[in-house]
Amino acid sequence: MSGLAEREAQLRCDIVEVGRRLWTRGFVASNDGNISVRLDESRLLMTPASVSKGFMTPDMMVVTDLNGTMLEGASGRKPSSETMMHLVVYRSRPDVHAVVHSHPPLATGFAVAGIPLDRAVLAEVVTTLGAIPIAEYGTPSTVELADAVEPFVKVHDGLLLAKFSRRKKWGGCRRCAAPTGSRRRRRSVRTPCRVERRMPVARLCNRRMRRENALWRTAA
Repeated sequence: MSGLAEREAQLRCDIVEVGRRLWTRGFVASNDGNISVRLDESRLLMTPASVSKGFMTPDMMVVTDLNGTMLEGASGRKPSSETMMHLVVYRSRPDVHAVVHSHPPLATGFAVAGIPLDRAVLAEVVTTLGAIPIAEYGTPSTVELADAVEPFVKVHDGLLLAKFSRRKKWGGCRRCAAPTGSRRRRRSVRTPCRVERRMPVARLCNRRMRRENALWRTAA
């Protein structure tokens, strides 16, 4: 097996593993989500449409060109329905080698609520991932969604995709040099969500403590 063939074989296994972890952690349900990797300057390796990310095998992956045309794939398999969104990322960012689109409940909740993760809550997130904006809504699987994402991909490494209604909930599109790297960045998105979710409770507790301290000083 040549070096290129070995690399592709390993990337297929990496995509399967990332998909399994997405499924296990509850970041995708049913056939949700999609993963892709840049094979070379003209080809992408991608998860197929209509397949659960928790139950994939390496032979299920499809190969496309940068126009989304399928070049290789098992009989009956088609590229992900969100191929156009992935293509926008690869065309806009030559330095990006992998894209993961998932639906983490916490991050999706922020997207549905219209709350971008753009506050400097954690220094680690600011330095490794930066601000995570919300792209405007675009109909799934259409050029409209790809167009909505495009303005952000050149300057951001993570996105939340805006909701259309309560039934249209979209997670983030993460970009990195490999599928496993994208998975680490996905965790970086999840952390500030958890912190921000707890901030109102912390503020409430702080107000109560100040009030109780004031009462104690008055009583003393």
